[in-house]
Amino acid sequence: MHSSDLSKTYAYILGEEKLQQLMSTLGEFDGDVEPQVRERDLEVLKSFDEEQDLRLAFQGLKRKLGFHAETLTRSLRRLERDSLLERTGDGYRLTGKGLGFVGSKREAQNGEMLSIFRTYLPDLALLHELQASLRNKWFGSLRWLGSFTKGEKVVMSWITEEGNNQINVNFGNSFISVDAVIKDPSQKELAVRSAYALVSQIAKVYSSSSAPSTTLHPFRFNDQHAS
Repeated sequence: MHSSDLSKTYAYILGEEKLQQLMSTLGEFDGDVEPQVRERDLEVLKSFDEEQDLRLAFQGLKRKLGFHAETLTRSLRRLERDSLLERTGDGYRLTGKGLGFVGSKREAQNGEMLSIFRTYLPDLALLHELQASLRNKWFGSLRWLGSFTKGEKVVMSWITEEGNNQINVNFGNSFISVDAVIKDPSQKELAVRSAYALVSQIAKVYSSSSAPSTTLHPFRFNDQHAS
């Protein structure tokens, strides 16, 4: 009998949930057994884009994927049960097992990357103050998605209410930049306006910062957005 026919037979006898638990248990003993992941659950995993340190909030995932809250809750529970995701204090992230699984299912990402803003900012205390002022906040049509840290780089992400476009704020060694990932060209202008709502908050913190610094460098906007 073909393996897919066997799976259907076992699912009929055991029930799908018990079959999933059995496959998960087998996977703990046999590294060659790949987790049996539903299509919706795979969409959730792919949202993490092979970044183990990326933490995505429940509401951010809900907007990005367009899932009903109960549907997403069930998916997250299954993925936690299968040790592909784990819950943290500020969202969900891939486990080592989940990272390897997502890598094996990698697909090309669609969307235009648009650089909105970049500036030199050497004051570490001010960078931390900016991050604290932005985290978990909403700006215009942007809703908080999540963040991750990789070495000295911190990336904070927001998604538009419709879930079509994503805005990232990148904190590096002595710099900060804002870019947009445009998946729906018809919403490009709205995404750019929303990105500038973030830039306005950055400018506000920049100008009123209490961080000890004697050298604050002026903002430098990309030529493509200069008036």
